[in-house]
Amino acid sequence: MSYQKTLLTYRVPGEAEVDKSLLESHGIAVNLLNDRSPPSDLVFPFAIELQVAEERYAEAFAILKEFNPERFGSAERVMQLEKALWAGVRRFSAGGVVSAVLAWFIIGSLVHTKWFDWRVTGAAGGFFVGGFIALKIGGKKNA
Repeated sequence: MSYQKTLLTYRVPGEAEVDKSLLESHGIAVNLLNDRSPPSDLVFPFAIELQVAEERYAEAFAILKEFNPERFGSAERVMQLEKALWAGVRRFSAGGVVSAVLAWFIIGSLVHTKWFDWRVTGAAGGFFVGGFIALKIGGKKNA
């Protein structure tokens, strides 16, 4: 008995069916999980998984990559996207921390009670507002 391994996931049922047909035409048995598709190619709220036997995984991958190489991308592009993602996370965090600290002290000086909740709420809001502002400003510099 062989185990099934997920090769790709899809949001559009038609794409999964095309790849299933391609692999089956090469003699590879395919299983589609979550393939209860409506009559049209509407986008599904869940992923359809294309699975093949573990021992045929590499062969199936090579066939699909040959058929549509853009789908798999390149290692350089993945690294480029990952670098941009982490730069955004750092920008968001830095702006958020600065804004949260400012909000903590500003609210503490404006609200003349000992209510800790006001400071926490203000700092949390300041973190997200400052983070999004930092992303917006940083995005314009990189554009």
